[in-house]
Amino acid sequence: MTITMPVEDPRAQLVTDLLDKHRLSMRWLAAKVNESHVSVTRWLTKTPPKDRQKYSYMLQCIRKYESDISGKVEPVLAVRQMIQLPVLSDLPASPMNTSFADPETMLVPDPGTGEEIYLRRVSGHSMSPLIEAGDVVMFAVRSAEPRQVVQAFDDGKETIKVYVPRRSDGGMLEPVNPDYDPIPLATMNIKGVAIAILRDIPGGRATFEYPRGIFFRPNS
Repeated sequence: MTITMPVEDPRAQLVTDLLDKHRLSMRWLAAKVNESHVSVTRWLTKTPPKDRQKYSYMLQCIRKYESDISGKVEPVLAVRQMIQLPVLSDLPASPMNTSFADPETMLVPDPGTGEEIYLRRVSGHSMSPLIEAGDVVMFAVRSAEPRQVVQAFDDGKETIKVYVPRRSDGGMLEPVNPDYDPIPLATMNIKGVAIAILRDIPGGRATFEYPRGIFFRPNS
């Protein structure tokens, strides 16, 4: 099945990917989390629940299923090339700063687009809950489209925000978290568009991929 995810919480895509992988239904998941299948379907395709931890509970139920059937599922052959990239630390989602530690490295799937790509680890909370502090974001050097998540810089300062161009004032770089202020686009230069989020989760690392770029539209 093909499902359009609520972009503001990447865990929704991980849940549906795992359902597809194991050929499990929404009704199966709804029974496991003690919710109606109508609610579960809505949370995974349209509107996130008020309590975002429900996504984590869904993942726990699926992981338990995987543990129960361990050894009974044929392995899936990985055919994508993996590449080792440096991870520059502390790309601020708030506030902007220039403190970078020596880069770590990370083995990640090659997006295969032929573009220049790079990884940054995020600090701050202005992009929460779409991107959380500690997440590693993969960027592609390309022109940004409206409402995409971008990395921007100026005079040694860097940040990650949502690109919102406007004719009236040149546009803004807007946070996802309403507790933070936007930044005038005229004061910054956009370098890259976010195409993947790599997040540490219990038992491993989840990769949420957006080949066209991560778009954020409030209430979408």
